[in-house]
Amino acid sequence: MARRAASRIEPGQLDKLESLAGRMEALCRDEGEGAIEEIAILNDDYHALLMAAAGSPRLQRLLETIVQVPVSRRSYHHYTREELAGSMHHHRELLRALAAGDGEWAASVMRAHLLAARAARCASPPAWRSPRLPGVSLLRPPVQRRPCFALWHPVPPDRRECCPGSLVTPR
Repeated sequence: MARRAASRIEPGQLDKLESLAGRMEALCRDEGEGAIEEIAILNDDYHALLMAAAGSPRLQRLLETIVQVPVSRRSYHHYTREELAGSMHHHRELLRALAAGDGEWAASVMRAHLLAARAARCASPPAWRSPRLPGVSLLRPPVQRRPCFALWHPVPPDRRECCPGSLVTPR
C-alpha cells in the first residue's frame, strides 16, 4: 500500500499527511488525559489518507477491515514514550519517502512501523495493568479476553496466546 501510494500521492494529500503528523507530534508532548485517544484518532486519519493515496478502493477496504480498528486504535495504549516517539518518526520518514516518490523506501518504512507496533503490543502487559502514557488510567479492563488482531504474525501451533491478554482460536 505504501509502495503504491508513493507513485500516486498528490501534493494536497502529502500536505494533509504532513499536518496530521505535526498534530500527532504536538499531542505526544501533551500530558493531558485525552492525548492518547486523540493521537489514535489522528493516526487512523493518517493511515486512511495514506490508503486513499494508494488509489485502490479494494485494497483500502481490505486493509480497513484488517488493520484500522482492531490494531491501530488499541496499539498506542501499549506504547512507552520512546515507542510513541519512534512511531512518530516512522510517520515522518514515510512522508519523506512519499515526497521522493520512492516506493521501496515507503514500503520498508511501513513494514518497520507495523513490526514496531507488533513488538510494543506483544512485549507489554495490557494497558489497564500498567499505565504507561497519559490517558491510559481512564481505560477499563475488558470483560473477557479478546482475539488477537495482530494478524501479520504467526502464532506457534502449541500456543493459544500470542500477545498478553489475547486469545487465538485454534484453526
